[in-house]
Amino acid sequence: MVPWYFTAGKSFTIYIANASDVYYWNSTGTSWVLGQPINMTATATANKTGGVTWTVSTTLSYGVLPNETYANWIVVIVLNNYGGGNWMVFNVTSIDMDLADLMSNLTEVNASSYIPVSPTIAQDINIAVLGYTGNYTLPNGANESFYEYPLFRPVYGAETTGSDLYVVLPDLYFFYLFVGAATNSTYVYPLPSSAQSQLEASVTLGTGVTFGPTPPNSTVSGASQDIYGVPYTGFGPFYYVTNQFSKLNPNDHNYPSVTALPIVITVYEKFANGQMIALYNYTTTNANNETTPESFNVAVAYNFYNPVNGSIALSAICNATYTDPALLIGVPVIEFYIGSVLDLKANPIIYSPTFIPNPILANKLYVKWLLATTPTVTVVSENYLLYYESYPALVPVGEFTGTGPGAPTLSTTSIPTPEVEILYQSVPVFSSEITGVTQ
Repeated sequence: MVPWYFTAGKSFTIYIANASDVYYWNSTGTSWVLGQPINMTATATANKTGGVTWTVSTTLSYGVLPNETYANWIVVIVLNNYGGGNWMVFNVTSIDMDLADLMSNLTEVNASSYIPVSPTIAQDINIAVLGYTGNYTLPNGANESFYEYPLFRPVYGAETTGSDLYVVLPDLYFFYLFVGAATNSTYVYPLPSSAQSQLEASVTLGTGVTFGPTPPNSTVSGASQDIYGVPYTGFGPFYYVTNQFSKLNPNDHNYPSVTALPIVITVYEKFANGQMIALYNYTTTNANNETTPESFNVAVAYNFYNPVNGSIALSAICNATYTDPALLIGVPVIEFYIGSVLDLKANPIIYSPTFIPNPILANKLYVKWLLATTPTVTVVSENYLLYYESYPALVPVGEFTGTGPGAPTLSTTSIPTPEVEILYQSVPVFSSEITGVTQ
């Protein structure tokens, strides 16, 4: 799974145009000649991995060549037909440079390709922190200082190698959600399987727009082994265009400011009767970490242990240190088994699924796992005890909440008390509350 696979089949349009007057360099007369405006555009559909290939062309006047054609150039990428509209997801304006140099950088897929931007723009979109600078010499001898806006970048968190490069689209925000089981805030385990319930996740934007609840995505789940080395339950991708819900900041060249609009992530356990219980609630921090085009709007995430690099920060598009386009969380869910079952005279009925001294009685015992919910209890799972030993109950034992950064808070008071009830030929013969658990 590559990070951008969710854009497969979506339509993108690229626009390349002069952002200032076009001038041709007359090498014979060593002078500038005012030229004609240039506008190149193309629309293409992303392939199965989310990659897009455009073919653009233009006709230059008076027989001049691209390396004789100078202007400040603007490059814009638009995501078409999303949410009822077309949305700009990439917007960069270059320094005064020749068209051949611009197109060479746009078409050569390597880590050294870039768009040179002015120091003012670099400061506004916060790429000056990268420190990649240079000087561009115009044919009349004038020099322009610039910062490199990197184009093709390695993206952490996928089935990629060092040679796999992606064009980051700063206004197309996305991330994946990986879920495991946890009873503390320092380690996440693979989630136990359960035939009686399933997890669902939802994401609410600062405007109140909610995606989900949605069930796990098998493609994302399958990628967790490659990303983390552990099989987690995967959700997503969750993606949206930041311009949909954020006012554009006039000082940052159309890169929206979303620092005041946190995102809320909730994970539910959904039972067979349709009832849902929230197991996890996380609100991204309002304050961003250091932001670059590769790590736009990096919100500090809970510091659950990550086998790759320890604590991480949630990033939509990521190539920054300790950031990741995936949020790894733990939900406080425990597997419960029934142990030995004895009759009133302490004679064993069941020791284990393979040791049943009294199979006649065992076949008549029925077990229910319950949660003390109101107005009626929630039946987590139920089955004949003989077979239930092979299919443990997956029962919530608490709730992780908080707003980050740092460790989430585990609360056991907001989760209904797990209860077990055993019946013999439909007559209750045993019931108990679970007051504590051990790992």
